[in-house]
Amino acid sequence: MKRLSASELIQKDFIENRSRLIDLAAFLDRIDRASHVSLESDFRMGSLQKAIVELIQGGSDRVERIQNLLSDQSILLLESAEKNQGAFGAVQNGCC
Repeated sequence: MKRLSASELIQKDFIENRSRLIDLAAFLDRIDRASHVSLESDFRMGSLQKAIVELIQGGSDRVERIQNLLSDQSILLLESAEKNQGAFGAVQNGCC
C-alpha cells in the first residue's frame, strides 16, 4: 500500500478532524457555561488540559504521550474488580 504524502493526508482526513476539533471546542464551551463545574474541579478535565498541551507541542510521538496521560499506569492488582468496573478515561489523583 502506498504511503500518503502530507498533502494527500490533509485532503483525505481534514474535514473529519476539523469536525472532531469543533466537537471538542463545543464540549469545553459547555463546561465553561456550567457554573457549578470548573476545569480544576475534576481530574479528567486536568488530564484533558494536559493532553491538549501535548497536542499543541507536536512531534511524531504525541499520540503516545497523550495515551500515557489518559491511561492508568498502575501495575497493582485491585482487591475487587466489582467495585472498580467504571472507566474514567483519565488517571485520578494526579498520577502519571
